[in-house]
Amino acid sequence: MMKEMTPFQATALVLSVAVVFAPLSATAQRTETTRILLQDFNPLGVDPKVAVAFQKRVVSELAERPGFVVVSQSDVRELLTK
Repeated sequence: MMKEMTPFQATALVLSVAVVFAPLSATAQRTETTRILLQDFNPLGVDPKVAVAFQKRVVSELAERPGFVVVSQSDVRELLTK
């Protein structure tokens, strides 16, 4: 059973998503490529499956933005194991 998020945790989640996506939407005309390393989310107060699903969604959304290359922590682990 998933624990309910506190108002502080919910606000922190919303603000972190806003901080990530707001500047990216203003860069539609980018000509250079920016690499972003997205660390694993630490599931505090939520089911770890929810954190993993949310992280995958963030990676997918960022990867669709022009001018950005997203590298996730799982990509780094995969490269290190080869």
